[in-house]
Amino acid sequence: MIYWVVFAQAVDDALRLLDFLSRFMSLMTSPSRLTSKNKII
Repeated sequence: MIYWVVFAQAVDDALRLLDFLSRFMSLMTSPSRLTSKNKII
């Protein structure tokens, strides 16, 4: 049963990380940051 709790916490952390990355990418691909995105690449 302990493994299920650890697995659930890992999945929750992964979902939060994906949400953060999606928000970060949406900010990077916004028109206002298009120039800075090109500079990074």
